[in-house]
Amino acid sequence: MSSLTLACVSGLKPECVTRTVAELSEEASRIETLLRSVEYSLADPNTSLGEGVRLANWSKQLEAYLEGVRFALGERGSSYAPKAPSSLEGPRYERNQ
Repeated sequence: MSSLTLACVSGLKPECVTRTVAELSEEASRIETLLRSVEYSLADPNTSLGEGVRLANWSKQLEAYLEGVRFALGERGSSYAPKAPSSLEGPRYERNQ
């Protein structure tokens, strides 16, 4: 699906949607670098508690954003997808068949 088609389907203006693969790859790389920096700061024992909480929150936001960029690149992983519904796991399900 082209970005123009995506814009029409989602109701967004085309200029908001058009990003090249190179731009998205650069953005993913930039976010990964930021995440490494945040993780380094969190591991520093001299980081205050308040700063650590703020950095941890920012890290979660960056990870979510990175997942979105990877999804746009077609590199989405199954990190958030459930493996199977919980009702289908375990011996209870096997007994009921």
